[in-house]
Amino acid sequence: MVNKMGFISCCVSIFILSSCAEDASNRDIGTITGGVIGGVLGAQFGKGDGQVAAAAAGALLGGVIGGNVGESMDELNRMKMAKVLENTKTNHSHSWIDPDSKAKYTVKPTKTIHKASTVCRNYTMSVVIDGNLETAQGEACRDANGNWNIVD
Repeated sequence: MVNKMGFISCCVSIFILSSCAEDASNRDIGTITGGVIGGVLGAQFGKGDGQVAAAAAGALLGGVIGGNVGESMDELNRMKMAKVLENTKTNHSHSWIDPDSKAKYTVKPTKTIHKASTVCRNYTMSVVIDGNLETAQGEACRDANGNWNIVD
């Protein structure tokens, strides 16, 4: 069964990795991603018609949550997250408030790992959107160009 942390982590990963998408807004990407993941999560409950209803409810709820997170995780926030991963000491957190959405982000690198010719960092992230706290954890690695990419 996939947990809430996996759901949020996946959403954040998709938002960061999809920053090159030109036709889709952050809200669109978040809604689609959240809907798919919510449907998968919902399908873990019940049997028969109950499982279908749970999957549909999960897709709806996931779409709403994913849309809200996606809308708040714009390019400015991705750049701030990359700066935290680059410059913040392990187990120290850094927070900021998005000037447009008023969402509050807190990112804390929890471990630094050297893999082959790159550096990776495990992190925890929390986002407060409209008073609702969402949390995630994952791993990001620096590519050859110095950009941070979410890998988990």
